[in-house]
Amino acid sequence: MIKRVVFFGLVFVALSAVAAAQTTIRYMTFLPQDIEAKVVEAFEAANPDIRVELEPVDFGTIFDRLRVTAAGGVLADVVSLNLENYTEFASNGSLANLESFIARDAYDLDAYFPAVLDLFRLDGALYGLPASFSNVVLFYNEDLYAQAGIGAPPRSWGWSDLLEAARKLTVDVSNDGVADRHGYAAAWWPLYIWLGGGEIIDETGTDTLIDSPEAIRGLQEMVDLWLVHGVAPGPSELAAKGDWDRWTEGTLATFPIGPWGIAPFQDTSFDWNAAHHPPIEEQATFLFSNPLAVTSQSQNQDAAWAFLKFATGPEGASIRQGNGYEISPIRSVATSLGEGMARPRDVQVFLEAVEYAKAPPRIPQWGQVSAAIDQQLNQAKEGTIPVSAAMENAAIAVRAILSSR
Repeated sequence: MIKRVVFFGLVFVALSAVAAAQTTIRYMTFLPQDIEAKVVEAFEAANPDIRVELEPVDFGTIFDRLRVTAAGGVLADVVSLNLENYTEFASNGSLANLESFIARDAYDLDAYFPAVLDLFRLDGALYGLPASFSNVVLFYNEDLYAQAGIGAPPRSWGWSDLLEAARKLTVDVSNDGVADRHGYAAAWWPLYIWLGGGEIIDETGTDTLIDSPEAIRGLQEMVDLWLVHGVAPGPSELAAKGDWDRWTEGTLATFPIGPWGIAPFQDTSFDWNAAHHPPIEEQATFLFSNPLAVTSQSQNQDAAWAFLKFATGPEGASIRQGNGYEISPIRSVATSLGEGMARPRDVQVFLEAVEYAKAPPRIPQWGQVSAAIDQQLNQAKEGTIPVSAAMENAAIAVRAILSSR
């Protein structure tokens, strides 16, 4: 009995010593909780001296939560951000400059897609590393294309080719004068500015270009999709049923969408594949990314950096991509995108599109700028004012926002 008591005492002392030797860090994230829990579990198994407290927060509230905790001096050690909010937190001193850690560890940045990594350079320095990224390509319903006598969209397709196909694919099945199937679905408006050869903000970040002929041309082509050509659902139609549901039920032939659609659409009743989105004047697509960052308030930055390397490196990236969450920013991992899934056969289109992908403007006021443009563009979408007038009005509002910083 005495020996047993001593034995259990030694075990308790040993466990206490391990616990005392551990460094605990907090990780606040909006990324899927079940997937990030697997990343944390794998990291802790490889780094038993570091414990990670996972703090999941939904996307709708995390940025306000980060602002409040930053003001209170109680930011988590590692946080996840989106591209739009990264610049705000990096610019206001909330994030740690990673350059000294990268240099100390000779950390291999060449493993990342350069275009994705460069999203997080601010004045030449990195304040975060990408945990995942996504872009947008065309999903097309092969059954509907075949019924209309249209082949797979080739890389050589232009905007007129897409419109011609969309007209053939838009059908009034019930003969009531209203299209039951649409040939195309409009994406978020920045895409059409880029496709038209325009930009939203100039290179200095101090002026807007949304009232340029190129930007207006691209946006005009977008609103004409439903106001003139009738090949895409308009705002009122989308209010009744969204693009996602239309694609799922097989009444949308061509859907600009990102890798988040791969896993959910595996069990559709129709065959589908992926292709490059054609240009209006220039080829372009979206480039989105969610970075992780070590905060400047962290009292355990070495441990936080160790977790950041793991979570955004090959190990963490493999877990996310393998569980169907976006694309790995690590090039060697990204090549396995779509493994084990039957669709799309041409999944490599996502990786090819990185070469011409563009990100929304990386300015702290992007949220305000986007809202100001939306307010005016929504009137043009309804056909109540011309696109040119909407963008002239929006440009006045955006210039006032940019000049007030």
